[in-house]
Amino acid sequence: MLLSAYKKPGDMLRNLHRLDEAEPFFLRAAEVTESVARAFPGNASVANDQFVSSMSFGELLVARDKYEGALARFERAIQIAQQALIANPADSTMKRHLFVGLLARRHDEVRVETGSGGTCGFRERRSRSRRNG
Repeated sequence: MLLSAYKKPGDMLRNLHRLDEAEPFFLRAAEVTESVARAFPGNASVANDQFVSSMSFGELLVARDKYEGALARFERAIQIAQQALIANPADSTMKRHLFVGLLARRHDEVRVETGSGGTCGFRERRSRSRRNG
């Protein structure tokens, strides 16, 4: 709930292609979710919010060509998913999150190594596959 207070305005600004204005909202959402996670360690809902916040911030940073920062956010998301799965190995949502995080990290590692531009494209591909399938 608290996450959406920062993430929704950030999402809105990102959708309007006002990425520089969106970034502080994503940063604050990440800070808030980290703080809440420290207060409620092991809470699956909080871990989910943490993961979503970190991945969303990473995607925004990719869109802004800040690949090294995005890579750090994707690494954090993977760490969050791994910790959640240690606490609850049967959590299918976190298993899916971990897979998506690993894909995002690998995709961004290639960008950092090659210096290639563009956007991450995970959302675009997912949307296209849903329409076609």
